[in-house]
Amino acid sequence: MTATEVQTRQDEKLKILGPVMGRLQSEMLNPLIVRVFQIMLRGNHFIQAPPILANQEIEIEYVSPMALAMKSQQLSGIMRGMEIFGSLSQTMPVTDYIDENGLVKELIDILGLSAKMIKSDDEVQEIRANRQEQQMQQAQMQQALDESQVAKNAAPAVKAINETNKR
Repeated sequence: MTATEVQTRQDEKLKILGPVMGRLQSEMLNPLIVRVFQIMLRGNHFIQAPPILANQEIEIEYVSPMALAMKSQQLSGIMRGMEIFGSLSQTMPVTDYIDENGLVKELIDILGLSAKMIKSDDEVQEIRANRQEQQMQQAQMQQALDESQVAKNAAPAVKAINETNKR
């Protein structure tokens, strides 16, 4: 059996089990986990949370093989969408609808990349500002080079005009 066949079979299973698991998570497991968490919180079974986490809503993230397979399915959908947008962008400006930062953050979440590997928003902004500054400097250098080339090419013509005017 090829890898493509395995992926196709897995996709078929997910299409059948995915809705059942999604409903099971949202209607049974999520409320159960929230309830147990609240009971433990009221019973002081957790260490004191930092002030920044006060009154924050908890988000439950499942990491079972089934949950990871469902995320993989979501990733496949995003990649198919990007392929379609890539094709359409040849004839129309569809990429204007894509929030690149949001897309990258969603991919980071789906892939489960460690926070240690990801730069903060401030670091990304700094990198982009530096890149933009470098591009502006390069453009200015290119413009100065172009202007000096024009002056160099125009010098013989100016000299010829001056000699013609002297006669």
